Amino acid sequence: MVECRICQEEDEVLSMEAPCACNGTLKFAHRKCIQRWCNKKGDITCEICNQVFSPNYSVPPARSNPDVMAIDIRQAWGQHIDLHDSHLLALAAAERQLLQSEYEDYAVANTSSIACLRSVALILLVIILLFQALIITRDAGIVQESSSLFNLQISLLRFAGFLLPFYVMARSWYIVQSRRRQG
Repeated sequence: MVECRICQEEDEVLSMEAPCACNGTLKFAHRKCIQRWCNKKGDITCEICNQVFSPNYSVPPARSNPDVMAIDIRQAWGQHIDLHDSHLLALAAAERQLLQSEYEDYAVANTSSIACLRSVALILLVIILLFQALIITRDAGIVQESSSLFNLQISLLRFAGFLLPFYVMARSWYIVQSRRRQG
């Protein structure tokens, strides 16, 4: 029993072919699988060993798909484009104006979001610094650990440091959803 390299089904060696110079697990395949693969990719050359499949595999007919257009970039791009042509300049100016207005709308919409994120980042940074300052004062022995005010401050800072990221995520989700409804 060997495995077909294309469909990966096991079959007897007698029902498989070795169509190219590949060996090991890539050596055997069903004839119909190889032909189907050749039809799909458009030629009869093995992409691994670059040998032509044999015996008697057929090249598929050329596809005539009107939706697909091949562009050969090795040849000239056609007639020379006159950069001073008034039609071309008008088209470029209109496109630039359209893109500029879209960018301005985007920039205005994101300015408030960026300002909000910066302020949240600053608040979170201040909370972390205050928390660390309180921990340092406790470790240095400046404040007694049993102080109820100290414990309240630590608890509030921990709660704020925990709750603030959740608020940011919820607010961001709300903003994204409201923009989807508008657009």
